[in-house]
Amino acid sequence: MPVRQALAYDLLKHVSKLEFQLRRHGDFFTYRRDGRPTPDVNWDEVQRRVRQLGDEFVVKVPLPAKQRLLCQRTERPMKQRIVTENGRPVARFRPRRLDADSDAVALVQAMRQVRNNLFHGGKEDCEDDPYAEDDDWVYAATQVALALQSALDSGALNARA
Repeated sequence: MPVRQALAYDLLKHVSKLEFQLRRHGDFFTYRRDGRPTPDVNWDEVQRRVRQLGDEFVVKVPLPAKQRLLCQRTERPMKQRIVTENGRPVARFRPRRLDADSDAVALVQAMRQVRNNLFHGGKEDCEDDPYAEDDDWVYAATQVALALQSALDSGALNARA
């Protein structure tokens, strides 16, 4: 995912800060079978609460970011999958569907996938990049991370009775 360095750093910085804040909150840990918490963020719980917020969350994301992340809901952002080529397993990017029922959840899923693709995928310049708009995707994902931080800070992601 060849993107401008400043955009890449912004996304990684804001998602890292968000994950730190989610861990400090206390409601968003993953739990082991024995009931003990792990330091991993329970993104299913984050998405459940974002689903409850619905449009209240979606309006916090700037329109250009929403348009970018939701414009190809069944195709992008892609996820690496293992496929067999010439009898050998290889990792290739394949379409991944975002949540069809909730724009709020789809935005969070897209943010996480863009972050993962940037962090775990290719970061080098690529002369043959078929996706020249990667900067737009990274910027849009950053806007979702900022909206989640705002929702967390305001208490909107707190458990509802």
